[in-house]
Amino acid sequence: MSKLDFTEYIPDSTEKYIKDRSNRRSVILDTMSNRVRFDENTKTLTLLIDERIAYAYESAEAESGVHPEPSELDYESDPDGLYTELQQLAKRFDITFYDTPFHENLREESFADNADKNAGKNYPYYANALSGATVTLPLGQGMLDFLYFEIKKNLSALTFISVFHSDDAVKKLGGKVRESVSVKNRDDLDQIMTVAMEHTMDAHPFFYSSLYTAAFPPCFLDFNEKSTAFYLKYLSVLRREFLEKIEFCFDKDYFPEVLGNLSPVQRYELYCDIRDIPSAFASTSDYKVITSGSPKEMLPFFTHGNNIPDGEQMNEFRRKYGLKEDYKIYQPPKKLRVVTQVNSIFERLNYEFFKMLECEATVRKCRNCGRYFVVKGNYNTEYCDRPVEGSVRTCQAIGAEKAYKEKISTEDAWKLYKKYYKRYYARIAVGTIKEKNFRRWNAEAAYKRDDCLAGAITSAEYENWLEGSFKNRVKKNALKES
Repeated sequence: MSKLDFTEYIPDSTEKYIKDRSNRRSVILDTMSNRVRFDENTKTLTLLIDERIAYAYESAEAESGVHPEPSELDYESDPDGLYTELQQLAKRFDITFYDTPFHENLREESFADNADKNAGKNYPYYANALSGATVTLPLGQGMLDFLYFEIKKNLSALTFISVFHSDDAVKKLGGKVRESVSVKNRDDLDQIMTVAMEHTMDAHPFFYSSLYTAAFPPCFLDFNEKSTAFYLKYLSVLRREFLEKIEFCFDKDYFPEVLGNLSPVQRYELYCDIRDIPSAFASTSDYKVITSGSPKEMLPFFTHGNNIPDGEQMNEFRRKYGLKEDYKIYQPPKKLRVVTQVNSIFERLNYEFFKMLECEATVRKCRNCGRYFVVKGNYNTEYCDRPVEGSVRTCQAIGAEKAYKEKISTEDAWKLYKKYYKRYYARIAVGTIKEKNFRRWNAEAAYKRDDCLAGAITSAEYENWLEGSFKNRVKKNALKES
Protein backbone atom coordinates (compact mmCIF):
# COMPACT_ATOMS: atom_id res chain seq x y z
CA MET A 1 0.00 0.00 0.00
CA SER A 2 1.25 3.47 -0.87
CA LYS A 3 2.36 5.87 1.87
CA LEU A 4 -0.39 8.32 2.69
CA ASP A 5 0.31 12.06 2.46
CA PHE A 6 -2.02 14.25 4.57
CA THR A 7 -0.26 17.58 3.98
CA GLU A 8 -3.11 18.88 1.81
CA TYR A 9 -5.91 17.24 3.77
CA ILE A 10 -8.77 19.61 4.56
CA PRO A 11 -10.86 18.52 7.59
CA ASP A 12 -14.64 18.66 7.26
CA SER A 13 -16.84 20.68 9.65
CA THR A 14 -17.32 17.79 12.08
CA GLU A 15 -13.59 17.06 12.26
CA LYS A 16 -12.80 20.74 12.80
CA TYR A 17 -15.50 20.97 15.50
CA ILE A 18 -13.98 18.04 17.41
CA LYS A 19 -10.39 19.26 16.94
CA ASP A 20 -11.11 22.70 18.46
CA ARG A 21 -12.42 20.93 21.59
CA SER A 22 -9.77 18.20 21.91
CA ASN A 23 -6.42 17.85 23.66
CA ARG A 24 -3.17 19.12 22.23
CA ARG A 25 0.29 17.67 22.77
CA SER A 26 1.11 20.39 25.34
CA VAL A 27 -2.39 20.94 26.79
CA ILE A 28 -4.65 18.24 28.23
CA LEU A 29 -8.24 19.41 28.66
CA ASP A 30 -9.73 16.29 30.29
CA THR A 31 -7.33 15.76 33.20
CA MET A 32 -9.99 15.61 35.92
CA SER A 33 -12.12 12.45 36.23
CA ASN A 34 -15.16 14.25 37.59
CA ARG A 35 -18.64 12.79 37.98
CA VAL A 36 -22.08 14.35 37.87
CA ARG A 37 -25.57 13.21 38.87
CA PHE A 38 -28.97 14.77 38.24
CA ASP A 39 -31.89 14.93 40.66
CA GLU A 40 -35.17 14.96 38.72
CA ASN A 41 -37.23 16.08 41.72
CA THR A 42 -35.19 19.15 42.64
CA LYS A 43 -33.82 19.78 39.12
CA THR A 44 -30.29 20.06 40.50
CA LEU A 45 -26.91 18.82 39.33
CA THR A 46 -24.33 17.52 41.81
CA LEU A 47 -20.71 17.66 40.66
CA LEU A 48 -18.26 15.30 42.39
CA ILE A 49 -14.78 16.68 41.74
CA ASP A 50 -11.93 14.24 41.23
CA GLU A 51 -9.68 13.83 44.28
CA ARG A 52 -7.02 11.75 42.51
CA ILE A 53 -4.88 14.75 41.54
CA ALA A 54 -5.01 16.23 45.00
CA TYR A 55 -1.55 17.33 45.94
CA ALA A 56 2.04 17.27 44.74
CA TYR A 57 5.39 16.74 46.42
CA GLU A 58 8.79 17.13 44.82
CA SER A 59 9.87 13.74 43.47
CA ALA A 60 13.01 13.55 45.63
CA GLU A 61 11.03 14.22 48.78
CA ALA A 62 8.36 11.75 47.72
CA GLU A 63 10.95 9.02 47.15
CA SER A 64 12.62 9.65 50.51
CA GLY A 65 9.27 9.66 52.27
CA VAL A 66 9.98 13.08 53.78
CA HIS A 67 6.97 15.37 53.86
CA PRO A 68 7.72 18.89 52.66
CA GLU A 69 7.24 21.99 54.70
CA PRO A 70 3.88 23.78 54.37
CA SER A 71 3.59 25.20 50.89
CA GLU A 72 4.40 28.76 51.88
CA LEU A 73 0.72 29.44 52.56
CA ASP A 74 0.54 32.27 55.06
CA TYR A 75 -2.78 31.81 56.85
CA GLU A 76 -2.58 35.27 58.40
CA SER A 77 -1.81 37.48 55.41
CA ASP A 78 -2.76 35.16 52.53
CA PRO A 79 -0.30 36.89 50.14
CA ASP A 80 -1.31 34.90 47.09
CA GLY A 81 -5.00 35.53 47.65
CA LEU A 82 -5.73 31.79 47.29
CA TYR A 83 -8.04 31.52 50.29
CA THR A 84 -9.80 34.75 49.41
CA GLU A 85 -10.53 33.49 45.90
CA LEU A 86 -11.82 30.17 47.20
CA GLN A 87 -14.03 31.87 49.77
CA GLN A 88 -15.56 34.03 47.05
CA LEU A 89 -16.15 30.91 44.94
CA ALA A 90 -17.70 29.09 47.92
CA LYS A 91 -20.07 32.02 48.58
CA ARG A 92 -21.42 31.88 45.04
CA PHE A 93 -22.04 28.13 45.06
CA ASP A 94 -23.08 25.41 47.46
CA ILE A 95 -19.65 23.78 47.82
CA THR A 96 -18.88 21.01 50.30
CA PHE A 97 -15.09 20.83 50.54
CA TYR A 98 -13.04 17.74 51.11
CA ASP A 99 -12.57 17.13 54.84
CA THR A 100 -8.93 18.19 55.28
CA PRO A 101 -7.23 20.85 57.42
CA PHE A 102 -6.54 22.80 54.23
CA HIS A 103 -10.24 23.06 53.44
CA GLU A 104 -11.38 23.53 57.02
CA ASN A 105 -9.88 27.00 56.85
CA LEU A 106 -12.32 27.91 54.09
CA ARG A 107 -15.18 27.66 56.57
CA GLU A 108 -13.66 30.32 58.82
CA GLU A 109 -14.62 33.98 58.44
CA SER A 110 -11.01 35.01 59.04
CA PHE A 111 -7.95 32.92 58.35
CA ALA A 112 -6.02 35.06 60.83
CA ASP A 113 -8.16 33.53 63.60
CA ASN A 114 -6.62 30.14 62.76
CA ALA A 115 -3.01 31.31 62.44
CA ASP A 116 -2.00 29.94 65.86
CA LYS A 117 -3.83 26.66 65.40
CA ASN A 118 -2.18 26.05 62.00
CA ALA A 119 1.33 27.15 62.97
CA GLY A 120 3.95 24.44 62.53
CA LYS A 121 1.61 21.93 60.90
CA ASN A 122 2.61 20.21 57.67
CA TYR A 123 -0.22 20.41 55.17
CA PRO A 124 0.19 19.08 51.64
CA TYR A 125 0.12 21.56 48.80
CA TYR A 126 -3.08 21.04 46.86
CA ALA A 127 -2.58 21.23 43.11
CA ASN A 128 -6.32 21.88 42.85
CA ALA A 129 -7.96 23.07 46.07
CA LEU A 130 -11.35 21.84 44.82
CA SER A 131 -10.13 18.23 44.66
CA GLY A 132 -12.67 16.03 46.41
CA ALA A 133 -15.25 18.81 46.71
CA THR A 134 -18.96 18.33 46.04
CA VAL A 135 -20.99 21.08 44.38
CA THR A 136 -24.79 21.06 44.01
CA LEU A 137 -26.33 23.61 41.64
CA PRO A 138 -29.74 24.32 40.10
CA LEU A 139 -29.86 23.11 36.50
CA GLY A 140 -28.23 25.67 34.22
CA GLN A 141 -26.57 27.81 36.90
CA GLY A 142 -23.07 26.40 36.47
CA MET A 143 -23.23 26.71 32.69
CA LEU A 144 -24.40 30.32 32.76
CA ASP A 145 -21.76 31.22 35.36
CA PHE A 146 -19.11 29.94 32.95
CA LEU A 147 -20.63 31.66 29.94
CA TYR A 148 -20.66 35.06 31.64
CA PHE A 149 -17.53 35.07 33.85
CA GLU A 150 -15.04 37.86 33.10
CA ILE A 151 -12.40 35.95 31.16
CA LYS A 152 -10.04 38.95 30.98
CA LYS A 153 -10.27 39.91 34.67
CA ASN A 154 -7.41 37.69 35.92
CA LEU A 155 -5.85 36.87 32.57
CA SER A 156 -2.56 38.49 33.61
CA ALA A 157 -2.08 35.69 36.20
CA LEU A 158 -2.27 33.01 33.51
CA THR A 159 0.02 34.98 31.20
CA PHE A 160 2.62 35.52 33.92
CA ILE A 161 2.69 31.89 35.04
CA SER A 162 2.92 30.65 31.44
CA VAL A 163 6.00 32.83 30.93
CA PHE A 164 7.46 31.90 34.35
CA HIS A 165 7.26 28.15 33.65
CA SER A 166 8.40 28.37 30.03
CA ASP A 167 11.67 26.74 28.97
CA ASP A 168 13.24 30.15 28.24
CA ALA A 169 12.49 31.38 31.75
CA VAL A 170 13.86 28.18 33.30
CA LYS A 171 17.10 28.60 31.34
CA LYS A 172 17.50 32.24 32.43
CA LEU A 173 17.00 31.25 36.06
CA GLY A 174 19.72 28.61 35.71
CA GLY A 175 17.32 25.71 35.86
CA LYS A 176 17.30 22.54 33.84
CA VAL A 177 14.92 22.39 30.91
CA ARG A 178 12.60 19.40 31.04
CA GLU A 179 13.69 16.47 28.94
CA SER A 180 11.79 13.45 27.68
CA VAL A 181 10.55 11.36 30.59
CA SER A 182 10.05 7.62 30.41
CA VAL A 183 6.54 6.62 31.48
CA LYS A 184 6.54 2.99 32.61
CA ASN A 185 3.23 2.71 34.40
CA ARG A 186 0.15 4.58 35.60
CA ASP A 187 1.92 5.80 38.75
CA ASP A 188 4.60 7.50 36.64
CA LEU A 189 1.94 9.17 34.53
CA ASP A 190 -0.02 10.34 37.58
CA GLN A 191 3.12 11.85 39.10
CA ILE A 192 3.96 13.76 35.92
CA MET A 193 0.38 14.97 35.53
CA THR A 194 0.17 16.07 39.16
CA VAL A 195 3.35 18.13 38.99
CA ALA A 196 2.17 19.66 35.71
CA MET A 197 -1.18 20.44 37.36
CA GLU A 198 0.65 22.08 40.26
CA HIS A 199 2.39 24.44 37.83
CA THR A 200 -0.89 25.07 36.04
CA MET A 201 -2.75 25.97 39.23
CA ASP A 202 -0.10 28.55 40.12
CA ALA A 203 -2.37 30.74 38.01
CA HIS A 204 -5.19 30.19 40.52
CA PRO A 205 -6.59 33.78 40.27
CA PHE A 206 -7.58 32.97 36.68
CA PHE A 207 -8.89 29.44 37.19
CA TYR A 208 -10.93 30.29 40.31
CA SER A 209 -12.72 33.07 38.40
CA SER A 210 -15.37 30.52 37.48
CA LEU A 211 -16.49 27.21 38.95
CA TYR A 212 -15.93 25.19 35.78
CA THR A 213 -12.42 26.50 35.05
CA ALA A 214 -11.55 25.52 38.64
CA ALA A 215 -13.27 22.12 38.58
CA PHE A 216 -11.96 21.25 35.09
CA PRO A 217 -8.55 22.94 34.85
CA PRO A 218 -6.30 21.99 31.95
CA CYS A 219 -2.93 20.38 32.45
CA PHE A 220 -0.16 22.31 30.72
CA LEU A 221 2.61 19.83 29.94
CA ASP A 222 4.44 22.70 28.25
CA PHE A 223 3.69 26.28 29.29
CA ASN A 224 4.26 28.71 26.43
CA GLU A 225 2.46 31.39 24.46
CA LYS A 226 1.07 28.89 21.96
CA SER A 227 -0.39 26.54 24.58
CA THR A 228 -2.06 29.32 26.58
CA ALA A 229 -3.42 30.86 23.36
CA PHE A 230 -4.99 27.51 22.46
CA TYR A 231 -6.60 27.19 25.89
CA LEU A 232 -8.05 30.70 25.77
CA LYS A 233 -9.41 30.00 22.29
CA TYR A 234 -10.95 26.78 23.65
CA LEU A 235 -12.79 28.75 26.37
CA SER A 236 -13.96 31.39 23.89
CA VAL A 237 -15.19 28.75 21.42
CA LEU A 238 -17.23 27.00 24.13
CA ARG A 239 -18.72 30.25 25.45
CA ARG A 240 -19.75 31.37 21.97
CA GLU A 241 -21.18 27.95 21.06
CA PHE A 242 -23.35 27.44 24.13
CA LEU A 243 -24.59 31.03 24.31
CA GLU A 244 -25.70 30.62 20.70
CA LYS A 245 -27.34 27.27 21.51
CA ILE A 246 -29.24 28.72 24.48
CA GLU A 247 -30.52 31.60 22.39
CA PHE A 248 -31.53 29.36 19.48
CA CYS A 249 -33.12 26.56 21.53
CA PHE A 250 -34.68 28.29 24.55
CA ASP A 251 -35.29 31.99 23.83
CA LYS A 252 -38.99 32.35 22.98
CA ASP A 253 -38.38 35.85 21.62
CA TYR A 254 -35.77 34.62 19.14
CA PHE A 255 -37.45 34.52 15.70
CA PRO A 256 -40.80 33.65 17.33
CA GLU A 257 -42.68 33.38 14.03
CA VAL A 258 -40.12 30.85 12.76
CA LEU A 259 -39.17 28.90 15.90
CA GLY A 260 -42.07 29.65 18.23
CA ASN A 261 -43.94 26.39 17.70
CA LEU A 262 -40.87 24.15 17.97
CA SER A 263 -39.78 22.42 21.18
CA PRO A 264 -36.24 22.97 22.50
CA VAL A 265 -35.21 19.55 21.17
CA GLN A 266 -36.61 20.33 17.71
CA ARG A 267 -34.79 23.65 17.75
CA TYR A 268 -31.56 21.91 18.73
CA GLU A 269 -31.79 19.40 15.89
CA LEU A 270 -32.41 22.29 13.48
CA TYR A 271 -29.47 24.23 14.91
CA CYS A 272 -27.08 21.29 14.46
CA ASP A 273 -28.32 20.78 10.91
CA ILE A 274 -27.78 24.46 10.03
CA ARG A 275 -24.33 24.58 11.66
CA ASP A 276 -23.40 21.15 10.28
CA ILE A 277 -22.17 19.88 13.65
CA PRO A 278 -22.83 16.57 15.45
CA SER A 279 -26.04 16.49 17.48
CA ALA A 280 -25.08 13.44 19.57
CA PHE A 281 -23.17 13.45 22.85
CA ALA A 282 -21.51 10.26 24.12
CA SER A 283 -20.86 9.69 27.82
CA THR A 284 -20.07 6.92 30.31
CA SER A 285 -22.51 6.35 33.18
CA ASP A 286 -22.60 4.14 36.28
CA TYR A 287 -25.93 2.85 37.62
CA LYS A 288 -26.46 2.10 41.30
CA VAL A 289 -29.48 1.22 43.47
CA ILE A 290 -29.66 3.39 46.58
CA THR A 291 -32.08 3.87 49.48
CA SER A 292 -34.31 6.82 48.70
CA GLY A 293 -36.57 7.11 51.75
CA SER A 294 -36.08 9.37 54.74
CA PRO A 295 -35.19 7.76 58.13
CA LYS A 296 -38.84 8.14 59.15
CA GLU A 297 -40.01 6.39 55.98
CA MET A 298 -37.50 3.55 56.40
CA LEU A 299 -38.17 2.89 60.09
CA PRO A 300 -41.23 0.62 59.61
CA PHE A 301 -39.24 -1.71 57.34
CA PHE A 302 -36.64 -2.36 60.04
CA THR A 303 -38.94 -2.44 63.09
CA HIS A 304 -41.83 -4.49 61.73
CA GLY A 305 -39.83 -6.74 59.40
CA ASN A 306 -41.63 -8.37 56.53
CA ASN A 307 -43.96 -5.87 54.91
CA ILE A 308 -45.18 -8.62 52.56
CA PRO A 309 -47.83 -10.86 54.17
CA ASP A 310 -47.03 -14.51 54.82
CA GLY A 311 -49.10 -17.02 52.88
CA GLU A 312 -49.00 -19.82 50.39
CA GLN A 313 -47.46 -17.65 47.68
CA MET A 314 -44.74 -16.39 50.03
CA ASN A 315 -43.93 -20.02 50.95
CA GLU A 316 -43.83 -20.93 47.27
CA PHE A 317 -41.48 -17.98 46.68
CA ARG A 318 -39.12 -19.24 49.43
CA ARG A 319 -39.11 -22.76 47.98
CA LYS A 320 -38.45 -21.53 44.45
CA TYR A 321 -35.37 -19.54 45.47
CA GLY A 322 -34.15 -21.94 48.16
CA LEU A 323 -34.79 -19.57 51.05
CA LYS A 324 -35.26 -20.51 54.70
CA GLU A 325 -38.78 -20.84 56.05
CA ASP A 326 -38.35 -17.82 58.30
CA TYR A 327 -36.91 -15.63 55.50
CA LYS A 328 -38.44 -12.14 55.50
CA ILE A 329 -38.18 -9.34 52.98
CA TYR A 330 -36.88 -6.02 54.28
CA GLN A 331 -37.19 -3.62 51.39
CA PRO A 332 -37.16 0.12 52.17
CA PRO A 333 -37.78 2.65 49.35
CA LYS A 334 -35.17 2.38 46.62
CA LYS A 335 -34.28 4.33 43.51
CA LEU A 336 -31.77 4.15 40.70
CA ARG A 337 -28.89 6.63 40.84
CA VAL A 338 -27.07 7.41 37.60
CA VAL A 339 -23.62 8.98 37.83
CA THR A 340 -22.02 10.18 34.60
CA GLN A 341 -18.33 10.74 33.93
CA VAL A 342 -17.44 14.29 32.78
CA ASN A 343 -13.74 15.01 32.35
CA SER A 344 -13.69 18.43 30.69
CA ILE A 345 -15.61 21.70 30.56
CA PHE A 346 -16.93 20.69 27.15
CA GLU A 347 -18.31 17.39 28.46
CA ARG A 348 -19.89 19.10 31.48
CA LEU A 349 -21.53 21.77 29.32
CA ASN A 350 -22.90 19.13 26.95
CA TYR A 351 -24.31 17.07 29.83
CA GLU A 352 -25.96 20.11 31.41
CA PHE A 353 -27.31 21.39 28.09
CA PHE A 354 -28.87 18.01 27.24
CA LYS A 355 -30.50 17.89 30.68
CA MET A 356 -31.95 21.35 30.00
CA LEU A 357 -33.32 20.04 26.70
CA GLU A 358 -34.73 16.96 28.39
CA CYS A 359 -36.48 19.03 31.09
CA GLU A 360 -37.51 21.77 28.62
CA ALA A 361 -36.05 24.34 31.01
CA THR A 362 -37.53 27.84 30.94
CA VAL A 363 -34.76 30.27 30.01
CA ARG A 364 -35.24 34.03 29.85
CA LYS A 365 -33.14 37.09 29.21
CA CYS A 366 -32.97 39.40 32.23
CA ARG A 367 -34.65 42.74 31.58
CA ASN A 368 -32.00 44.51 33.63
CA CYS A 369 -28.59 43.02 32.73
CA GLY A 370 -29.56 41.33 29.44
CA ARG A 371 -28.05 37.95 30.42
CA TYR A 372 -29.85 34.60 30.29
CA PHE A 373 -31.06 32.82 33.42
CA VAL A 374 -33.05 29.66 34.15
CA VAL A 375 -36.44 30.23 35.80
CA LYS A 376 -36.76 28.10 38.93
CA GLY A 377 -39.97 26.09 39.33
CA ASN A 378 -43.16 27.97 38.54
CA TYR A 379 -41.72 31.29 39.69
CA ASN A 380 -42.61 33.85 37.02
CA THR A 381 -40.03 36.61 36.77
CA GLU A 382 -38.29 38.69 34.14
CA TYR A 383 -35.20 39.38 36.25
CA CYS A 384 -32.27 37.19 37.33
CA ASP A 385 -30.87 37.02 40.86
CA ARG A 386 -27.30 37.98 39.92
CA PRO A 387 -25.75 40.88 41.83
CA VAL A 388 -25.45 44.06 39.78
CA GLU A 389 -21.84 44.96 39.06
CA GLY A 390 -20.56 47.49 41.59
CA SER A 391 -23.58 47.00 43.85
CA VAL A 392 -24.82 44.58 46.50
CA ARG A 393 -28.31 44.68 44.97
CA THR A 394 -29.54 42.02 42.54
CA CYS A 395 -31.33 42.46 39.25
CA GLN A 396 -34.44 41.02 40.94
CA ALA A 397 -34.36 43.75 43.60
CA ILE A 398 -33.96 46.45 40.96
CA GLY A 399 -36.74 44.87 38.90
CA ALA A 400 -39.10 44.78 41.89
CA GLU A 401 -38.41 48.45 42.62
CA LYS A 402 -38.94 49.36 38.98
CA ALA A 403 -42.22 47.41 38.82
CA TYR A 404 -43.43 49.14 42.00
CA LYS A 405 -42.65 52.57 40.58
CA GLU A 406 -44.37 51.67 37.31
CA LYS A 407 -47.42 50.45 39.20
CA ILE A 408 -47.61 53.62 41.29
CA SER A 409 -47.07 55.73 38.19
CA THR A 410 -49.74 53.80 36.30
CA GLU A 411 -52.31 54.15 39.08
CA ASP A 412 -51.59 57.86 39.54
CA ALA A 413 -51.78 58.61 35.80
CA TRP A 414 -55.18 56.96 35.39
CA LYS A 415 -56.57 58.47 38.59
CA LEU A 416 -55.49 61.96 37.54
CA TYR A 417 -56.87 61.55 34.03
CA LYS A 418 -60.27 60.36 35.28
CA LYS A 419 -60.42 63.07 37.94
CA TYR A 420 -59.82 65.95 35.51
CA TYR A 421 -61.93 64.39 32.76
CA LYS A 422 -64.95 64.43 35.08
CA ARG A 423 -64.18 67.93 36.30
CA TYR A 424 -63.82 69.52 32.87
CA TYR A 425 -66.67 67.54 31.32
CA ALA A 426 -69.00 68.90 34.03
CA ARG A 427 -67.98 72.45 33.10
CA ILE A 428 -69.34 71.98 29.57
CA ALA A 429 -72.87 71.89 31.03
CA VAL A 430 -72.43 75.24 32.79
CA GLY A 431 -70.85 76.81 29.73
CA THR A 432 -67.41 77.60 31.14
CA ILE A 433 -65.70 75.22 28.65
CA LYS A 434 -66.67 74.80 25.00
CA GLU A 435 -67.19 71.23 23.80
CA LYS A 436 -64.69 71.51 20.92
CA ASN A 437 -62.03 72.76 23.35
CA PHE A 438 -62.81 69.86 25.69
CA ARG A 439 -62.38 67.33 22.85
CA ARG A 440 -59.05 68.91 21.91
CA TRP A 441 -57.98 68.85 25.56
CA ASN A 442 -59.07 65.22 26.00
CA ALA A 443 -56.91 64.05 23.08
CA GLU A 444 -53.84 65.80 24.47
CA ALA A 445 -54.60 64.63 28.02
CA ALA A 446 -54.73 61.00 26.84
CA TYR A 447 -51.43 61.45 24.98
CA LYS A 448 -49.71 62.88 28.07
CA ARG A 449 -51.27 60.15 30.21
CA ASP A 450 -49.53 57.55 28.04
CA ASP A 451 -46.27 59.50 28.42
CA CYS A 452 -46.71 59.29 32.17
CA LEU A 453 -47.40 55.55 31.99
CA ALA A 454 -44.23 55.09 29.95
CA GLY A 455 -42.19 57.12 32.44
CA ALA A 456 -41.49 60.00 30.05
CA ILE A 457 -43.02 62.46 32.53
CA THR A 458 -43.72 62.19 36.26
CA SER A 459 -47.12 62.12 37.92
CA ALA A 460 -46.46 65.58 39.38
CA GLU A 461 -45.66 67.02 35.96
CA TYR A 462 -48.81 65.46 34.53
CA GLU A 463 -50.96 66.86 37.32
CA ASN A 464 -49.51 70.36 36.88
CA TRP A 465 -50.36 70.26 33.19
CA LEU A 466 -53.93 69.03 33.87
CA GLU A 467 -54.45 71.70 36.49
CA GLY A 468 -53.33 74.49 34.18
CA SER A 469 -55.10 73.29 31.05
CA PHE A 470 -57.85 75.92 31.25
CA LYS A 471 -56.68 79.33 32.37
CA ASN A 472 -59.99 80.39 33.89
CA ARG A 473 -59.73 77.53 36.37
CA VAL A 474 -58.44 78.82 39.75
CA LYS A 475 -57.48 76.54 42.64
CA LYS A 476 -59.62 76.76 45.77
CA ASN A 477 -56.49 77.34 47.82
CA ALA A 478 -55.69 80.36 45.64
CA LEU A 479 -59.19 81.81 46.26
CA LYS A 480 -58.74 81.42 50.01
CA GLU A 481 -55.35 83.17 49.87
CA SER A 482 -56.83 86.12 47.92
